[in-house]
Amino acid sequence: GSYTAFNPVTAVGWAHAYWTGGSEFTALNYSDTDPVGTFPDEIGSADLAAAGSARPLFSVGAGPNGHALVFDTTDDCLQGAFGSTYTQGYSVVMLGKLGVTTVGRYAWSGDDATNKYALLLATGSVWRNFAGAGGASTQVADTSWHLFTGYSHATTASLEVDGTEVTGNDASIGSNSMDGLTLNCDYGGAGYSGISVEFVGVFDGDVRTDSGWSAFETDMSQA
Repeated sequence: GSYTAFNPVTAVGWAHAYWTGGSEFTALNYSDTDPVGTFPDEIGSADLAAAGSARPLFSVGAGPNGHALVFDTTDDCLQGAFGSTYTQGYSVVMLGKLGVTTVGRYAWSGDDATNKYALLLATGSVWRNFAGAGGASTQVADTSWHLFTGYSHATTASLEVDGTEVTGNDASIGSNSMDGLTLNCDYGGAGYSGISVEFVGVFDGDVRTDSGWSAFETDMSQA
């Protein structure tokens, strides 16, 4: 894909969207290797912010389509509350990659203990799409760039990597709602996975039913 011809923020009816090529992010004027304290919400006002000096770095041209935020595996995270609670089903989409495939590391999670959901690595370094319950998939994670699409629903949950359902994904993952987002660790600050990220979108419902999804997935998938 190419961001010069395609805008992932406007392509789908996101509730919240975060993009290193977005107008609000660009207006912050980060230079290569700058620490990033804010990942602005290009749709609403639910910006993701760093706590203290532990911040991901802006890396020019580090992603498959553009710039990326590069997190470490020690203490970098960005977190924010949405100001609204989304009951199931809901979707989280990320164009990103892991830095490590260690068990117990998180790509994303909620922002509190009440509404817990996550994409994390379970025993065997396999993907687990979690919303309070359920087992893991049987697909071993890697450190390549992918488009991750997590749909959380108590009985029909789904996790796709570059448009393909992960092997053995448990469709019954719990019924937790979502009201915020944390990148690179769990809500309490553990399980840092060293992700690199270009884009994250949050959708109220199954994003795959949106009229713009097919074009978005075609442009962003790394298969």
